[in-house]
Amino acid sequence: MKPRTLRDLACRCSLVALLALITACSPSSSEAGPNPLAQPGVNDPAAANSQTITRTAQSGLNLQTTVLVDIYRKEAYQAEYPVQVPYQETETYYEQVPYTERVAYTDYEEYYEQEYRCSTRNEQECNYERECRRVPDRQCRNERVCRPGPREPERCQNVEECGTNARGERICKTRRVCQGGGQGREECRNEQRCDNNGWREECSNERRCRNVPRQHCGYESVRKTRPVTKYRDETRYRQEQRTRTVTKHRTEMRCCVTKERDVLDRQDPYMVTVQFPGNAVLQAHEVETVKVILSGGSNGQAVQAQLEQLNTVYNYKVVHQSVQGNTVVIRLEIGARYSQAEIGEATVSGQRLRILEDNTAILSFVDNGNKVRVQSLYDVVVTDASTGQLMASGQMQNAGGNVGVEQRITLSSKLGFDRKYAFTLTVTRSGPMVENQISFVKRGTR
Repeated sequence: MKPRTLRDLACRCSLVALLALITACSPSSSEAGPNPLAQPGVNDPAAANSQTITRTAQSGLNLQTTVLVDIYRKEAYQAEYPVQVPYQETETYYEQVPYTERVAYTDYEEYYEQEYRCSTRNEQECNYERECRRVPDRQCRNERVCRPGPREPERCQNVEECGTNARGERICKTRRVCQGGGQGREECRNEQRCDNNGWREECSNERRCRNVPRQHCGYESVRKTRPVTKYRDETRYRQEQRTRTVTKHRTEMRCCVTKERDVLDRQDPYMVTVQFPGNAVLQAHEVETVKVILSGGSNGQAVQAQLEQLNTVYNYKVVHQSVQGNTVVIRLEIGARYSQAEIGEATVSGQRLRILEDNTAILSFVDNGNKVRVQSLYDVVVTDASTGQLMASGQMQNAGGNVGVEQRITLSSKLGFDRKYAFTLTVTRSGPMVENQISFVKRGTR
């Protein structure tokens, strides 16, 4: 960018002369100390402020490593700064201008027209017709007819008759005596008697109606529609070009302001000791890797330590850290690694009570929460499903590591095939990988 004034030119010339003088007086790169303009971490691979520690079964509980911490110092320098300079500019823009235009469109209207039309309608036509039919010719009269009445009912009763025999002994016998049962009184009444004398013809005039189609013609008013052309005013828009003067701003760099920046001053070595808990025991084939990260130390800040678990068997948490001089101590303890969802009730499935031919009872199930270093205690109780009487029990402990493998518990008593059983499986999880003891119950029947 070209200087705008003589003052800017003089300022830049002075700055160039000052930089040339500093370059001439500075020692060679082989003899000089840390470069104040050097970027941290470019030339020194140890400037990441971290170190990786690998722990095995033979490493012990206290591991040490040296971590180089980048120490920065503040340095003042002259820097250009941006300013926003206003200027005027004419720009072209387009504006939507409304105008009115008369537009034709097609509409439809109704009208009526007289048309001569014929239609057929059914009309009722009635007249009297003489109709004759044959009926039987009967001659009837009233006669008095008498018939005997119903018989009177017979009334019977038992009568006891007594007497004496030749020896003077009283002898009695029972005889059935009946009265009535004769012919009743004669009953008379008038009855109609008819004689058939053949057939005779009866005639009468009856009204008959029927529908007769007739045609009716005349003029009718018929509704019709027809297209018509109409006009309406519509508002439309067109683009028209306009010009206007606007104030804009552009960024220009000016010299100079004094700023500070962090430059790498040195690397201080820190001896870091990581103390693992005593119950974090590793097997011969197990390896743990953690990363120690140190931050701070520049411009009077205190050094802070962080621990990143790259590949660990246990879940560690930092319970204490201390920094004394160039010595850092980090003390760890084991934290919970598994949650309720990982080793809870949903991880036990397929529980089944089996009775062998010799009446030995076995409870089998699959435990997907049987994680490494998680102590699992299984308690089984079998009762009669009808009475609730205790029939058998069993217990088993598992140190973990057999995830997804079928577990079998042989019960203390033998069971018969002639009963229905109910069983409960109580699972209790504990150990350093479990924050709080977890217990749950699975139930089933057979």
